[in-house]
Amino acid sequence: MGFLLLWGASCSGPQSSTQSIRSDHGTTEESVVDTQATASNESEDATGDLSLIGGKVADPADFPASIYISAGNSRCSATVVGPRVVITAAHCVSNGGSIKFSVGPNRYSGTCRHHPSYRRNATADWALCQTNLEVIGIQYEVVNSNPDLLVDNSPILLTGYGCTSPGGRGGNDGRYRTGESTMIRIPAENGSNHDIVTRGQGSALCFGDSGGPAFVWLDSARTQRVLVSINSRGDIRTTSYLSSVSQPTALSWFKEWMEANQEKICGISPDAEKCRNGIGQPGGGDPLLTAECKKMQDDGALAALEKCANEPITEPQICLDARDTISACIESKLP
Repeated sequence: MGFLLLWGASCSGPQSSTQSIRSDHGTTEESVVDTQATASNESEDATGDLSLIGGKVADPADFPASIYISAGNSRCSATVVGPRVVITAAHCVSNGGSIKFSVGPNRYSGTCRHHPSYRRNATADWALCQTNLEVIGIQYEVVNSNPDLLVDNSPILLTGYGCTSPGGRGGNDGRYRTGESTMIRIPAENGSNHDIVTRGQGSALCFGDSGGPAFVWLDSARTQRVLVSINSRGDIRTTSYLSSVSQPTALSWFKEWMEANQEKICGISPDAEKCRNGIGQPGGGDPLLTAECKKMQDDGALAALEKCANEPITEPQICLDARDTISACIESKLP
């Protein structure tokens, strides 16, 4: 399956055939056998400032809620998803353990809890952390609750603060990096394996990327996105394993944690504020707006279909496309 992806101290949690990708001076590397793995990206070592493995350094202003946390001797990537909520990988921090991080000039700490299934299921690699203070000055990332956004062979944006070269060299320098990959396998909605598996387009996760977010874009202009998974494991070459946040196993626990801690998570709490995509902003978007219904709005499908109904049809395909777009929106809202 892959290596865990942390940087610092030995990881907590279940033993498996995968290794975490947090930065961890004490982890042991277990080789991964993958008969379908693509060719090595080692040639990219010489191309300069690469991200993850095969991406680029991101503009921090584009990802203000992406943070680099310290948990004891470990360093991991993580994301602010609510005023006092950070999400990261369970293997990055002990259950009940603490984290420290900065956003701008402000320093924060937090206490973290693992998903209850993590001790026996490495694919349930989620931890939620409650911070000591409200994280100010940024918009929080939106957690995806719509599993239909996960589509086989569709693109996904990998991100993190980790190393940059196959085998684990470079990076871990406090700079946030992004790179495109492809979802080659998505989890069954009610299955016990929560992994999104990615490979292709040149990017893969590396040590130090553990706990960071992966995103799916909601619009062609790439202005709106949702956090679809947490970086978990990888082979440190071409293949990465991410724990999907839209699984019922994850979402039900997120809601329980929010209720127990009286916190709000963007994308899950209907009244969450200061979230990306206009959610919780004055005049902002609807937190229940699905990607399909947003496409319907952006494409003007309702107006197009009304025109088809009231005027002679000169371009049948426009009418058919509008009908299909509206149908997709309705289906995405059905229970």
